[in-house]
Amino acid sequence: MIAADKKFWILSEVTLVDLGVIWFLIRCEDEGIELAECTHYVREWMLREERRKRSRGSRRSRMEALTRAIYRLSLGCVRHWLAV
Repeated sequence: MIAADKKFWILSEVTLVDLGVIWFLIRCEDEGIELAECTHYVREWMLREERRKRSRGSRRSRMEALTRAIYRLSLGCVRHWLAV
């Protein structure tokens, strides 16, 4: 049941979407807009894109941590060579 004061999109007639529409719908949900009668394939695509976004974020975090570790290691090596 959708409350009268709540914003929502009725998507029962939506049959064709592209990636831009998927991201638009994800943003709508993030802003509290309910997606009513959303087709299964659109909902699945939205979930896949959200997972992909989270995966990219965690991969980027791991790469940044690895880069910092390599940088600290290289600084330690330089200091060691300068001390010798």
